[in-house]
Amino acid sequence: MTTTTRRKKKYEPTPEQKERRAALQALIKKLTDEWKAGMHREVITFMDEHYPQHSHYSELNRLLIFFQRPEADKADLATSAAWKARGFHPTKGEHGIAIRAHHDEQGDDGEQNVGFHLIYLFDPSQVTPFDRSEAGADQGQENQAEESETPQAEPEHREAPPTPAPAPVSVVQTSAQGQMSAVLALLAKREPVASNVLDILGNAYFQGDLLILPARLERKDYEAVNKVIERIGGKWNRRAKGHVFEDEEDPRQLLQLILETGEMPGKNPTAFYGTSQGLAARVAEGIPADARAVLEPSAGTGAIARAIRDYCAWQHIDAALTCVEVLPKFAARLREQGFNVIEGDFLQHRPERPYNAIRMNPPYALEGDPLAYVTHVLHAWDMLAEGGNLKAIVAAGFTFRQDRRVKELRDLVENNGTWEELPDDSFKGSGTGVRTALLEMSK
Repeated sequence: MTTTTRRKKKYEPTPEQKERRAALQALIKKLTDEWKAGMHREVITFMDEHYPQHSHYSELNRLLIFFQRPEADKADLATSAAWKARGFHPTKGEHGIAIRAHHDEQGDDGEQNVGFHLIYLFDPSQVTPFDRSEAGADQGQENQAEESETPQAEPEHREAPPTPAPAPVSVVQTSAQGQMSAVLALLAKREPVASNVLDILGNAYFQGDLLILPARLERKDYEAVNKVIERIGGKWNRRAKGHVFEDEEDPRQLLQLILETGEMPGKNPTAFYGTSQGLAARVAEGIPADARAVLEPSAGTGAIARAIRDYCAWQHIDAALTCVEVLPKFAARLREQGFNVIEGDFLQHRPERPYNAIRMNPPYALEGDPLAYVTHVLHAWDMLAEGGNLKAIVAAGFTFRQDRRVKELRDLVENNGTWEELPDDSFKGSGTGVRTALLEMSK
């Protein structure tokens, strides 16, 4: 009798996994070099205050967690094996959070192999309970998660974290949102600030929303200081003899971070990207002639709202326009322009009657929701009347990402309308090259 030994099939990562791993290795190298140079202290400080449960990880691993998934649950990160022991598996399509794990083992040649490799963690929002009626399904589902690329090992930390029962997706407290926004802003397109400029800013002081500079400055120094202040939303007011802030919720916080890091953010540090007049006009088009109720759910400073008002006047459409805006200062500016404004979180908005048309440029990512545009568009779709239509500007990831939620939205759009990629310079006026797409759906 001949005995045949089956050779175990060698694991071979997919091209997508290879590409993702290469990108992660590049990120690790970049963060390592920057961390050694003393950068990113503001992120570590933020995580010390708001993510103390992650303090057992090395600083580099904490940076990796933050940069890959800043909304990761504060209390509980674990490998797929650990989640499996608790009766959960990584949800199909979810990507693990890569961190470095230390290994110290003897190789086949007798040499001691010491170093680091990648392992993957998941937070509670990325896992799903096993359906215990489906025998044997757990292993197949687990292997679909990207975490299975590498063998498990203890991550690079001092001691293993406690493993409480999984909780619902965490929502970062509102008190931390402003600081997180400021931290994220300072991580994008940062520029060093000269020491003499930092000295001048350190001696400036606030009177309400007015920033007062110290004694009269030489023109060269003033121009350098003014550039920094303008980056965080300040504008010189001759009458007030200081810089006023109209669009920022807390300029003090941004200024303090600049003083601490010695770097200033790129343009538009609060990640508010105003819609250009031409794009707003295009978004406004197509409102049904018999529309009676129109919604702009993330109205900002009113670019799309103004375009809607102009379009309705041009087409003689007698429709009531409702604007929703969460930032009080933007809401006040909208009221000054004569708009009907509901001040608050759009996701809490529950209208008595559906809208005949919705036009929106939602936030693309928020604290606790990296796919905020998906959440906002789906919420808007739920309040669209039969026969109505919806247009939205969304992040370009909508066109290619394979996340479950993105695919859900893309399927909805393709079944009820169409979408197209917008030119790369669509938001150039807002100081960003963020890539976007325009989608349109009808019920």
